[in-house]
Amino acid sequence: MKIPLMMLVPARGGSKRLPNKNIKNLGGRTLIKRVADVVRLSKINGPLILSTDSKLIADEGLKEGMQVPFMRPDNISTDKSPTIDAVIHALDWFKNKNGTDPEMVMILQPTSPFRNEKMLTEALECLQSRKNIDSVISMSPLKLSTNHIYNINTESYAEPISLEDINKVYFPNGAVYLTRTKALRRDHSLFAGKIYPLITDLIRSIDVDNAYDWMVAESLLKTLEKNLPSPR
Repeated sequence: MKIPLMMLVPARGGSKRLPNKNIKNLGGRTLIKRVADVVRLSKINGPLILSTDSKLIADEGLKEGMQVPFMRPDNISTDKSPTIDAVIHALDWFKNKNGTDPEMVMILQPTSPFRNEKMLTEALECLQSRKNIDSVISMSPLKLSTNHIYNINTESYAEPISLEDINKVYFPNGAVYLTRTKALRRDHSLFAGKIYPLITDLIRSIDVDNAYDWMVAESLLKTLEKNLPSPR
């Protein structure tokens, strides 16, 4: 039987810039719990699988209702290991267990603690309804002040770029990756095939990777969540 979606939470234990960040408490909830909560609120059906090499993270995931059917091998758990290797490893496990790949895989990194359920449902609805695209990736606009961007002209002088000279540009913010599995395996990339950008605001898209990011997240927490309902 074809399974439409697998959700995967990649969370290795060896973070150097922010030790134990995946089980660190932000506003009374660990980053792992925040992923589980937003999936519950989204009411999206599909297995939620945690890929980790850490028993502490695995225990937290199990407590929050995630499946932890394997421990991630050491060779794809270093600080230089690309996320795609952990995704392929999880997909291989899934295919071996179920006899088939899921049609789509959604990657939910714990380091995006302010994503909301709407981002998940919009990404899924987009990929399901648009047969001509292969991936939906959350992106944020890159804020560039053209007052401080210069070209070097033919006479080697710096001249400011006018607003008309620059198109709005976007960057992947890490909050949501949703990809058709066939395209992901073909390209060995989360950025597979034709990509549709899910545009999200900068606050919802904050990525927590170091101590400074954590301080920013803590300072924004009350402002962002004071009017939101508590996760079930």
